[in-house]
Amino acid sequence: MGFTLIFAFIMVFNHIPPASDSISANAAHPASENPAPDHTSGPASEKPASANTTHPTPENPAPANTTHPTPENPAPAEVTLIDFTTTAPEVWQIVNDNVMGGVSRSKINAHADGFAVFSGTVSLRNNGGFASMRAQAQQPADLSGYEGLAVRVLGDGKVYALRLKTVVNGRITWYAFEANFTTVAGEWQTYYVPFSDFRPVYRGSSVRGNPPLNTDAIIELGFMIKDRQEGPFSLGIDRVKVYR
Repeated sequence: MGFTLIFAFIMVFNHIPPASDSISANAAHPASENPAPDHTSGPASEKPASANTTHPTPENPAPANTTHPTPENPAPAEVTLIDFTTTAPEVWQIVNDNVMGGVSRSKINAHADGFAVFSGTVSLRNNGGFASMRAQAQQPADLSGYEGLAVRVLGDGKVYALRLKTVVNGRITWYAFEANFTTVAGEWQTYYVPFSDFRPVYRGSSVRGNPPLNTDAIIELGFMIKDRQEGPFSLGIDRVKVYR
C-alpha cells in the first residue's frame, strides 16, 4: 500500500502555488475533460456538502461555492494537499483508544480505484470509543491564504472529525483542532470545512482559553471517528485540498 502525500513530500507545504496556478473547479462537479475517478458509487450522484450538513434544504441551504458555481459566484480555487492515487512512502499513523486502555481497532488500505479506506471497529470497552489516522509533515505549512479544507469522502452515515495540529513558538501544540462532518452512507460527498470551524480539544475536552488555530504553521492532518460511535466503520478518502 502506498499513497501520495503531497502534504509532506511534494509541496513541502511552503511551495503551494498561488491562486493563478491552482485548480479552479468544484470537486463535486468535475468537468467533462477532467472527469472524476471511476469510484464504486460513481461521481455522478455526488453532491457537495458543508461540514455537519448532509442534505441542504431551503431552510438550511448549502453555503456559497458548494452547489452551482456561476461567474458571479465561482467555485473556490483549490490546491491539492493529499492525493491517494499513486505510490509514496508510508506516512500515515494509526492512533486508537488503546493509548488510554481501549480496544478499538482501525487500519488504512489502498482501494483498487485509487482512494484510501480508513476502516475498523470502535469499541466502548475499557472506556474507549475512538480511532484515528494522521500524518505529520516535514515542515509546517502556511495555509493562511486559504479559507479551509475540502475533503472528498465515501461515507457510512457516521460522524467524523478532521483533525489539525499546528506549531506555536517553535513547538507542536499538545492539543489538536477538530471540526466534525456528517457523512452519507454509500455516497461520495465533498465537504468544505472552514478553518473557522476548527476548535481546540484535548482527549475530547475543550482547551481552556480557546486558543486560535494558527493557519500559517499547520504541521499535522488526520481523520478521527469518536463520540463513542460503537461498531464497524468505513470511510473512503479520495483527496484533501485547501480552498480560497
